[in-house]
Amino acid sequence: MGLPNVDVKFKSLLYNRILTMGARDGSMTSELLRFCYVPEALTNPAYALRTPSKLVYLRRYLTDMTCVAPYAAGETRKQFKRRICNVLLRLAMIVNAPSELRIVRKFPDTN
Repeated sequence: MGLPNVDVKFKSLLYNRILTMGARDGSMTSELLRFCYVPEALTNPAYALRTPSKLVYLRRYLTDMTCVAPYAAGETRKQFKRRICNVLLRLAMIVNAPSELRIVRKFPDTN
């Protein structure tokens, strides 16, 4: 049967981890995020293209996290992770939405 939405859950945990590690001053992750213009990219998605192409996970982080509202003051980490997961799930459903097949007969009176 498989696990449903594992990729979405993994992404939400990864994005939360990037946010947590990027918030620590002086860490390697925070310096990398500052170097790649991440704070500017979260408010202006055009900055995501400035991210080096070899850092694909960071580019995906920037494009996906522009859809998520910032961390609220009264919100717990668990609620924030759940909110990230819900947004990513909605994005995945939009991309992979089943399309309806419309069948039209051009000449209905012919056999």
